[in-house]
Amino acid sequence: MDATSVVGLLLFVITAIVVFAVYNIVIVELLQKTVEPLVRWVQRILFGIDRNRTGDEALIGSHAVAGRFSETEHGEFIGSVTAAGEAWSARSEAPVKEGSAVLIIDRKNLQLVIEPLEND
Repeated sequence: MDATSVVGLLLFVITAIVVFAVYNIVIVELLQKTVEPLVRWVQRILFGIDRNRTGDEALIGSHAVAGRFSETEHGEFIGSVTAAGEAWSARSEAPVKEGSAVLIIDRKNLQLVIEPLEND
């Protein structure tokens, strides 16, 4: 066997390994994009299991504790709340008492939109 055939054989083997690796990566990606959503759908429909909510999904609809709020000249109330262990800037259309529980109804940029809970 001469040097050219050895180099040719090595290039063939390396190419085969690369093609095999890329092929496997593509297959894994396709499985993740098709099988995982199908499994989550079956879990949600048959067993009532849903994925964990994070980010905005977890904040909106949850409760927070109001800090100090002050009324602006436009009739809004601006202040801070503690939600999920973090301090957030917040605004409300209704007066908010310090230390009261509030409901997070939306998020605009880095500011939460809240409303006081009825029973406070």
